[in-house]
Amino acid sequence: MLRSPLYWSGVGLIGVLVALTFAERYALAQGGVLVWAWLAALGTTLVAIFFVRRALKWRYPI
Repeated sequence: MLRSPLYWSGVGLIGVLVALTFAERYALAQGGVLVWAWLAALGTTLVAIFFVRRALKWRYPI
């Protein structure tokens, strides 16, 4: 499982989610369009993490 491309995709998406969380303060301080772009990226990342997690559970049932 640790060598699966799905696993590494999930790890990468978690890294993106952490980076977005750290960038939240900057996005909120700038305001305007940046806040909406940040929220869209956050939502897209969460949906992608959900689908990768489901795919991993389907491929490697525990």
